[in-house]
Formats: sequence, C-alpha cells, structure tokens
Amino acid sequence: MNALEENLCGVIAEMALKLGLARAPLSLNYPCASLGRMLDVDADPRTIQTALDAFFAARADLFGAVHVEPHADGFCLAIPAEGVARVVAQAPAAAFLRDLIHTAQTPGATADDLLAVFRRHSSHVHVESVSNGEFDLLVYFEDGVPDGFRYCIDRHNGFVSYHRFSKEDYEAFCF
Repeated sequence: MNALEENLCGVIAEMALKLGLARAPLSLNYPCASLGRMLDVDADPRTIQTALDAFFAARADLFGAVHVEPHADGFCLAIPAEGVARVVAQAPAAAFLRDLIHTAQTPGATADDLLAVFRRHSSHVHVESVSNGEFDLLVYFEDGVPDGFRYCIDRHNGFVSYHRFSKEDYEAFCF
C-alpha cells in the first residue's frame, strides 16, 4: 500500500466512524504539499492532478469513481459512498479507531483514558511529552500496527482531544 492509499484509508475510516456513516460519500481536502509527499511528486498542482488521476484510475476497485477538484491550496477528493463502505469494511485499524473515538467522546475523558486505548491495542506504544503550545503529548504505534499515524493529544479546560497526522506531515509541520 502506498502512502496516499494508507492515508486515505485511515482518514476515511476515522471520518466514517466519527460521523456514524459507514456508507455515505465523504469529501476530503488535502494541501498540495501533503499530496506531493504522499505521491512522491513535485507539489505543482498540474503534476499532482496527473498523479491523482492515475492513482484513482488504478484503485477504482477500492475507492470507486473519485471526483478530484482543485482548489486554491490543494485538492478536494470526493469519495463515493460505495468507496467509503469498502474502505471501512477493510480498515485494519477500525477496532482501534472505534475505541479511541468512543473514549474521546466520553464526557470527562482524560489523556490517561486515551493512552489506555492505545495500550489496549498494542504493546508498542510511543508516548512523548511535547511543549510546543499546540499539543501536550505525541503518541504513535512504534511498529505501525494498527496504524502509522501520529496522534497529538491536547488537554484544555478539563477536556481532552486528539488530532491525527501522517508521520510525514507531522515531521514537515514540526509541531
């Protein structure tokens, strides 16, 4: 699985689970810099458009007929309902994401509650305190199982939330 496919599958599964819509179309916006990294091409919009067209033609069996629409800072990828359903059905991290989302949405959830979710799904969890003004903790699965995303946990006003980034985007943005 290449970087774009892995990212799309993770994002589609997370969005569908968060929204409770396992069979509904989803539109995802990506900046050119992220798409360029994932497709291993120059971040020029014309180059990315060509690479996206080729990628989605080759993976129509999974994603369906994806509509690619350029916008000022990148591209909107409109995944049809049947593509969303196939991705969610095959998502290796669905059980973990379902657990994480449920825990994060529980009133009074703490960072320790979120960390417990990670530890229920792997014994290879990396937890690092960060002091960048954006997030409090960086968490990820050291072996990439069940996924290779970087989770940034933020504690604020008695609440806890998380944001997910690809490893490459996390490193590029240097939170």
